[in-house]
Amino acid sequence: MSAFAFVGPVVAIIALFLVTEVLTAVLPLILVITLVPPHERPGLAAVLSAANSGGQPRRSRWRQLRNTMTARRAAQAGRYSTSGRPGPP
Repeated sequence: MSAFAFVGPVVAIIALFLVTEVLTAVLPLILVITLVPPHERPGLAAVLSAANSGGQPRRSRWRQLRNTMTARRAAQAGRYSTSGRPGPP
């Protein structure tokens, strides 16, 4: 009985770790497929690859992502204003 008392929690921790790893890998893919329009996916891929260049701390990556998105939104706003169409919602 004492062997099961030790093995049970260990198996539960390993299973929790595996489920967390699978969700971490699959959830972003599911979110992109369901929420990002197909014509915006290449731009999102470019932004994410630029932000994930490696070798930098995570905080500066978030800063880079925020700056990249700000620049992308400014470029889109400029594109909308020069074309005579109303801006994005």
